[in-house]
Formats: sequence, structure tokens, C-alpha cells
Amino acid sequence: MGRPSQPLVLRLSPQFKASAQQLSETDGGAYAGVLAATFHLAEHGRASIHPYVEWGMATSDFRDNSGEIRWPDPEDQSDYPDCAWRGLFVTNPNRDWFLLTLLGNKARYPAGSRAWYDVAVPKSDRIARAYNNVLNLPDFPQP
Repeated sequence: MGRPSQPLVLRLSPQFKASAQQLSETDGGAYAGVLAATFHLAEHGRASIHPYVEWGMATSDFRDNSGEIRWPDPEDQSDYPDCAWRGLFVTNPNRDWFLLTLLGNKARYPAGSRAWYDVAVPKSDRIARAYNNVLNLPDFPQP
């Protein structure tokens, strides 16, 4: 996969930045993994694929214009029982900008549970709307 044909704009919400900063100070390995997944999204944009990026958060108001970066690869999850980092994002239909809204460790919730998503996805949607009110992102998706 090559670089996208148009330049991407990758923005980080204050909430995402704060969580990433805290992770960098407490678990450098997990931080490096999340950073790699973030770079994958930035490099490949709309062509980003599983396992690093999952598209279409079914419970998000933004559905196909939302997704998550993932570390570790879910196939390697057993090697990292305490880590299941997810970074939620919203993008526009052209996918030429991405707003990373939240970063969290879903491993802190019961295995197989959707509890992390039940809390994080609505919060991510609210952050995306608030951030758009400040930045006026082009072609902001309408739910």
C-alpha cells in the first residue's frame, strides 16, 4: 500500500493527547504499539486495514465515518493480557482528515464485554462534535 493520493490531516483531541502522554510515561511498549497503529492510519488513510485499523463503529453516530486503531493485534492478544488499547476516531466521507478522539485500554473491562465501547463510543461522538465546533473541520460527517 502506498501513500494516499491527497495529504491527510491527523488531529488529536486533548483527551487523546492526555491518555497518550500518560501511556508513554507508564508503559513505553504499549505506547510504541499505539504510536505504530496511529502512524499506520496516518500513512495509509482510507486504505488502512485490519488488524491495526477497524472501520465502522456500529454504535457510533458517525458509523462508516468512524473507527478505531488497535494495539496489540487481536490475534496476539493472549501475549498481552493487560493491554487492549483502542483509539477511536472520526473522519469525513472523503477520509482526508482524521480526528483521534479517545484512547483507552479495553482490557480493564470484563473479557468479551462491550462495556468499554458502551462508554467510549458516545463520549467519542461528543468529543468529535465539540472539536468540530472549534475547528470547523471540512465536510464534517452528519449522523
